[in-house]
Amino acid sequence: MELYASPYCGGDIGLKRILDRIGRDNIFPDDFIIANDPFIVALGHVPDWSFVRPIFYENELVFYHFFKTHQYDTGGAHMERIIQAYSIAMQRDCYSTLKLIEKGRIDEKVYSLILNNVRGAAMYEPIICSYTLQ
Repeated sequence: MELYASPYCGGDIGLKRILDRIGRDNIFPDDFIIANDPFIVALGHVPDWSFVRPIFYENELVFYHFFKTHQYDTGGAHMERIIQAYSIAMQRDCYSTLKLIEKGRIDEKVYSLILNNVRGAAMYEPIICSYTLQ
């Protein structure tokens, strides 16, 4: 499958790197992948999260829904403020690629890892849950 993503904000490079890390043979209907490692997703800093949702039609992968958003908290010392961060480690949780949902089922360990490491878990939970098809 040929990949095309908007080059805006590194979308084309970020999508390719995320899929390469997960493995193209490891993509299934109803998966939901997240990443925020700026060296993988080719964008900004740790609060810039990337999301990938493969779209299948009649059991065939037809395209990826790929989007990015800025999260107000990733669990670092200063919520939304990284001015004092001198390294990526100071910005806190950096996920190269995580499959939050596989085949329509939330991975509870990944889900807990994220929610237990952010101050705004109540804000993240509805967003994450809106992508499950259970």
